Amino acid sequence: MLRIASITCTRKESGNDASNTDVLIERRQASIRERRYSAALLAVVLLPLFCGPTSAQEWKIIRPATTSEAELIKAFGPPDEVISTFPWAEWSAKWKKRPKAHRYTLRYSRYADKSEASELLLGPGGPADGADVEISGGRVMSVVWHYGGYSARVAAKTLRADSSVKVGGAEEVSRAFRRTEHGVLVVEIGFEDSRVDVRLELK
Repeated sequence: MLRIASITCTRKESGNDASNTDVLIERRQASIRERRYSAALLAVVLLPLFCGPTSAQEWKIIRPATTSEAELIKAFGPPDEVISTFPWAEWSAKWKKRPKAHRYTLRYSRYADKSEASELLLGPGGPADGADVEISGGRVMSVVWHYGGYSARVAAKTLRADSSVKVGGAEEVSRAFRRTEHGVLVVEIGFEDSRVDVRLELK
């Protein structure tokens, strides 16, 4: 832990100008040390939010059309939201029992009210803002990781550094494809790296 030493200033009867200069220098140095400490502390607090455990590649265990919803939740925890649609006839009817949806989306968000974000959010481009998992017939059909703002710039840089992903520069909207062990990654990078979406789907 960094400690900032207290400053003791002794005023001499003579040589006031030199003494005052020394005091100002020490105060400035103390101020610089304090700002550096604050910046380091802020970095320690924010780093887990943006970077997370960067060595993990848990998303690679997902097999589109094979991994079940139960297996996904066991590995990554429950989603923050479930998104589904119903035909109007079912939606407008008086429900005795809520109709079963065969297709729906499990949504994971880094900014949900949780003490710890799901590891699913550590996607192919690094820590994502959110991830949408499409479920059909109880199986994972696809996963889309969404990056915006700061996370988009980091993801774009990460993906461009991957020689297996051929994407264009930051001045244009770029799309690229990469085969994985269990599927295909579809990468889309927005203008000036303003957004990045990475989709894992069936080969």
